[in-house]
Amino acid sequence: MFNRLEKRGKGLLPALAARLAGGKDLLSVASHDLVRGASLLECR
Repeated sequence: MFNRLEKRGKGLLPALAARLAGGKDLLSVASHDLVRGASLLECR
């Protein structure tokens, strides 16, 4: 399902990752790591 949304980097996960990447607090960093991990799992 996520593969349809992630074509050319225009989807929910890339948008969320970009938004979280700007945060410097611990919660933003941890959330960004989780989103990146989820997107990497979807690519496999």
